[in-house]
Amino acid sequence: MIFEFSYAWYEEYEPHLFDGSAKSDSEWQEECEQAMRDVGEDLIKSSEGWVGAPAWVEAACKKLEEKGYKRIEPVKYEVWGSYIVSEKEFAKIVGKELFNKAIKHNKKVQAELQEEDKNAE
Repeated sequence: MIFEFSYAWYEEYEPHLFDGSAKSDSEWQEECEQAMRDVGEDLIKSSEGWVGAPAWVEAACKKLEEKGYKRIEPVKYEVWGSYIVSEKEFAKIVGKELFNKAIKHNKKVQAELQEEDKNAE
């Protein structure tokens, strides 16, 4: 089974994936929390500045590796863009024809919404 231990704060998200021996979600959670407790004293003593959550999670991940969990680095493919398709970079991925159809569709939706706004006034 694959397990995730992540740090998140607003837009920040740092997932750490592991393969290991935990049998359930609650067991995995306890393993992560115990690793956080196990590394806390050393992390605080060795910190020259602020003690931060990302460093604490990373230290706990190393502790999980010592316990036999194997960190997994997935092969990723990420698509960047706004929620509503509008960037020309997107056309490089899906092709000009599909991109133009999406833009045409979005313009139609925008016109319908503007018409609804007019009628609501």
